[in-house]
Amino acid sequence: MDRKSVTGGGRGLTLLELLIALAVLAVSLTTVAPAFSKLGHSIRLGREAGRLVEALNLARSEAILARETIALCPSDNGAPPRCGGDYRSGWLVYRPASDDPGQIPQAEDLIRRFDGLPPGYRVSNRAGTRVPDERLTFYPDGSSRRSLGFLFCPPAGTSAPPLAVVLNNVGRPRLAWNDGSCPEEVL
Repeated sequence: MDRKSVTGGGRGLTLLELLIALAVLAVSLTTVAPAFSKLGHSIRLGREAGRLVEALNLARSEAILARETIALCPSDNGAPPRCGGDYRSGWLVYRPASDDPGQIPQAEDLIRRFDGLPPGYRVSNRAGTRVPDERLTFYPDGSSRRSLGFLFCPPAGTSAPPLAVVLNNVGRPRLAWNDGSCPEEVL
């Protein structure tokens, strides 16, 4: 076998071959692009819901280790840190004061501040009827003594499935895909 037959004899692509290759590439990209978009939104939902699970686990473990009540509340992420607003803006894990459990009395009582959701992403209850804005309390035994669900939704018009953070009354959170209905309009 001579060298010319193996290498193609130095021959390049013809214009027709190049156009066919570009057409195949264009068709492939148009069919694959929506799947990549859906995957990207699903990954982002997992990351955002995972941050809430991290906060819930932090509050629960702090309550058990310190043998005291620890709270998690939505925050508007203002200064000084305070509870208020809803979970879209962010949330706080803190040691509540006994006289006003919704206020963080001193800076050292703040355990951790979590940033809000990226623009377009939403959080609602699992029925999709309201934005959650309630404070959660974890007791020294690690329980929350309530069941609650948060539904993380992708930006409107995307096909990614919603991701729920489900908290049982024992205080254990879990993630569940497609466990709820995202509202059509932004709450």
